[in-house]
Amino acid sequence: MSIIRYATIVCCLFASFALAKDTKLSFKEGAVFHVKATEQLKLTMQSSQVDSALVEPAIRITEYHITETIEKVLPDGSAQIASTLDSFKTTIYINKVDDRNEFFRFNSTNEFDIQNRLKHISALPRAQFLGQTLRYTIGTDGLIRSFANLKDFQSATIGRAFEYDMMRALLSFSDSLRVGQLLEQGAGALAALNAASKPLQIPYTLTEIKLDREISATQKPDGSITYEGKLVNAPKSIEYLEGIDTKMEIANFRGTTKGSVRPTGGIVTEQSLTESGSMVLKIDVEEIKHAIDRQYSLTREPIKVMRGAKVTIQDKESHKAEWKEPKPDPEMIMIDPLTGKMTYPTAVPADSTANREE
Repeated sequence: MSIIRYATIVCCLFASFALAKDTKLSFKEGAVFHVKATEQLKLTMQSSQVDSALVEPAIRITEYHITETIEKVLPDGSAQIASTLDSFKTTIYINKVDDRNEFFRFNSTNEFDIQNRLKHISALPRAQFLGQTLRYTIGTDGLIRSFANLKDFQSATIGRAFEYDMMRALLSFSDSLRVGQLLEQGAGALAALNAASKPLQIPYTLTEIKLDREISATQKPDGSITYEGKLVNAPKSIEYLEGIDTKMEIANFRGTTKGSVRPTGGIVTEQSLTESGSMVLKIDVEEIKHAIDRQYSLTREPIKVMRGAKVTIQDKESHKAEWKEPKPDPEMIMIDPLTGKMTYPTAVPADSTANREE
């Protein structure tokens, strides 16, 4: 075998190994991660009686901060994970992202917002998870297999007797598909990469519209994964959409999706997604053109946890300083402030010439 042919075979094997690297997640029990996720959702609705030039879209930007703990790794490689929503902030703009166009703002770390804006329909659906821990099982393909306690939030929503539109918004956001899209790793790209049939169909939601996501994925030499596809199997009608609570027929639906994923060390450390959908909503005799544009990005960083370290605690004795009356200088004349009596020095001052050379 020639040297050139041998080198070619080695390069091909190395390339195949590089492409196969990190195609499945590898969880480490006890690992803790900080997850920052940012979602920008642009909604544009145009009724038949309004000129398109006068339509102003609503743009909602939400930033989540989540602590993710791998509590247990199962024999098949999947993991039981606990995710706690530490904080989030939501800002809604009308027409474009500009401070002058701000319509609503909520920041869970702001005391004023907690007291005055928490119960707004734009904040409370997400705030129901604030400080709470969701537990679920996630597979090596990054998709959530099951939730352990999500139904508790749904039951609590029904039991608290919210107003009807608020309850519908809360239940919609508590849906396992919508929550899963925020918590799963890889947006289905790992599953699509390893799927026997191409492309792969995954249950999905575009806002509150339940449909399927059909994607194909490829892996680059640097280990990152890109995917693209379309949104299919949209329902013929829905009963709730972004605060609109009535039966709506869906016609002429079109949807696309694409994104990239970067696995590092057995976990997804970076993720980005861009998707859009257009449709016609029919409400009685009215037809509304509706467009959805969504951008989503995520970063995952490990949180350093002290493991097996030896901690030494030392008790050190401390003394509190106490005031003591100063001793009188034997060479100073002391005067009693009450009697005016003077006390002269009792010690004999040293002779200044005592050490003088003779």
